Amino acid sequence: MKLGLVISTAFGLALLGVGNQGSSFAQEVNQQLGVTQLLVDGRTVKLSRDGINRLPAESVTIALTCGSMGGKDSRKIPLRFRFKLMGRDADWREVPAQMWINFIFLDVEGNEVGKKEVPVTGQTKGWTGNFQTSSLEHHENTAEVPPNANKLMVSIISAGSPQNLGAIAVCDLVVRTEAATKSSESPLLNLNADSTAKLNTEWMRDGPQIGMAQIKEIGSNPRRHALVIVDNDPNSHALWHTVKAKAPVITPGQKLFAEWNDMFSIGMGAPSTIAYDNLPPGHYRFALERLTMLGVPTGEISFLEFEIPVPFWKAQWFWGVALLSVLAGLFLGQQYRASRRLQAENLRLAQQQVLERERIRIAQDIHDDLGAQVAQISLVSAMAEISVTADPVSKQTFQQITELSRKLVGSLYATVWVVNPENDNLEAVGNYLCQIFNQMISHAGLDCWMEVPTLPSDLPISSHQRHNLAMAVKEGTHNIIKHARATETRMIIRFENSILDISIEDNGIGFDAKSVKPGNGMGNLICRLQDIGGSAEIKRRPEGGTQVHLQMPIGNEKLQSAARTRSRDSSRPESRQPKSPART
Repeated sequence: MKLGLVISTAFGLALLGVGNQGSSFAQEVNQQLGVTQLLVDGRTVKLSRDGINRLPAESVTIALTCGSMGGKDSRKIPLRFRFKLMGRDADWREVPAQMWINFIFLDVEGNEVGKKEVPVTGQTKGWTGNFQTSSLEHHENTAEVPPNANKLMVSIISAGSPQNLGAIAVCDLVVRTEAATKSSESPLLNLNADSTAKLNTEWMRDGPQIGMAQIKEIGSNPRRHALVIVDNDPNSHALWHTVKAKAPVITPGQKLFAEWNDMFSIGMGAPSTIAYDNLPPGHYRFALERLTMLGVPTGEISFLEFEIPVPFWKAQWFWGVALLSVLAGLFLGQQYRASRRLQAENLRLAQQQVLERERIRIAQDIHDDLGAQVAQISLVSAMAEISVTADPVSKQTFQQITELSRKLVGSLYATVWVVNPENDNLEAVGNYLCQIFNQMISHAGLDCWMEVPTLPSDLPISSHQRHNLAMAVKEGTHNIIKHARATETRMIIRFENSILDISIEDNGIGFDAKSVKPGNGMGNLICRLQDIGGSAEIKRRPEGGTQVHLQMPIGNEKLQSAARTRSRDSSRPESRQPKSPART
């Protein structure tokens, strides 16, 4: 019996922190601590002890259950631990656990009518792992006595979560009323006792594991008696509370003031689950270290490594493939559009060739058939005019028929020139404008000057543009012949910076722009140039006479072709007029 008592006492001293409490307890518990289960978003993941656990990408919640790795029997031995996730946790942490200091209010029959609970969690700042060298912390709290309350009880309890493990020591607990705080009136409760005998008469231990509640001397300067609970049972608890028969009397509505000193170290025992939310992709190392019941690290550490991969839609290779796919799509799309444009261009060219062949046929028919017939009419009327000499009226009629036939032939040839696609270039336009200007001025008996450079033959102009330009030149020349009273005319054609510039000048009487109202001819001339994207201006020359100035832009993309043509033509003599003025 005595030997059993000695062994029990030694084990109790080890639990209460005499000497190196944590080390002695750790030596008795010889089991491995580690991660027993890994959940990702509620789904179990198979654990790899030797390698890296590769988790699904975009993991939202990761839960690690920590416990004994020594089998079912070892689970009966309590395990207290701390943990740290490298790269996420700045320091070691414990799963939060709580003990309580409660102020219980009883009615006259001893029934509980209210409670003020003060939770105790974590450990005090000056905790060293035993009760002799750790520092005390001072705490204060207030409470109001609820209705129907008659007595006050105080309890210190280690109950809470079944996994609570650790130790707490409370001393110097004093409860006063608000009036007693300001006077020398005795407090309602005073735990500042010099002997364990007095504590035992005013306090009693209770709970399923009553042996975990003890009265011990703590501190070193000065040493004092304290109510101590060392909870080393994950499935049970102990408590201290004041003796109900000696509970002080209180009055409803009273303000109570409580203060005490304590030291504690409280944590959650294994098995416990630790959760992390929204971990970014990366490599992680989870560390577990076993602690004694008093929170002293034992140095026994286990690790679990896991990796959260980068989702494929965030990986560099994915964006590389996506970029290449986009580029390939753009390239194929461009090729497809280019192919469609080429097909459309080929179709347009085919249609244009059909149209040009039809224009050539029409021009040939007009020239060969209708032109020949009109020319024959003109010839017959001229011969009839010669044969009819007696009748002046008939001779005049035949002269009119001959003149109208000649004009009709000229109009037909002008139409042939417009319709013929071989004339759809700038060089042909220049030649034709020179021809009609020279013919009209010569028939009027005026002196004619033309200044025309060599124009590119591969710069295309549509028949619509050619027709409007020719009609504008005819209209401007006709106005000179009809109204200017000039003796000399000049036409200058230039092509620079993709602009075709035509100027028709005379030395006539000129006009007053303010007094002269534009007629149909002048209005038509301006409208014709505007219709082909150009402009027309008729103004009085400072040195006398009138100037008709025509401009028409030609696309810049066509300018390079014209430049190549001019470079080829620079080595051959000009086929028409020289660049310097030449009198006709």
